[in-house]
Amino acid sequence: MRKLVLLSTLLVAFLLTTSVVGCQGQPTQAPPTATTAPSSTSSLTLKISGKVGQELTLSGDDLAAYEQVEVTTELKDETVTFTGVRINDLLSAAGAEGETLSLVADDGYTGEVKLADIADCDECIVAIEEDMLRAVLPGQPTKVWVKNLVELRVD
Repeated sequence: MRKLVLLSTLLVAFLLTTSVVGCQGQPTQAPPTATTAPSSTSSLTLKISGKVGQELTLSGDDLAAYEQVEVTTELKDETVTFTGVRINDLLSAAGAEGETLSLVADDGYTGEVKLADIADCDECIVAIEEDMLRAVLPGQPTKVWVKNLVELRVD
């Protein structure tokens, strides 16, 4: 009986060893390294609408073609650096004329800020993150720092 248990144990060990060795065939490609910018932003879209000379619908790749700026600011007691497009550049391209800017998220959440406050803010950007757009508005309450941003509406 002892020999049978020993033989069974050796057989199981042999089978496990060969299955592990068999799985170590060709090396697989290394996983991609983490980046702060998306490799393709084509799935992101931002609409600029309302009181504008020309409504715009910009893809993530369109946004990436604008001058990119870095903004380092405080967010929830942490110093964070964001990269993105100045909101003023986007509003200028659309010919914005209004008093209020509504920042609309994909779930319908809307933050509002005076257009004059944005005009005076060179650090107010639409940050391009890995899978979303985010409004970064230093000097404004964080409730208007809309995540999953899909629209800038001028009223």
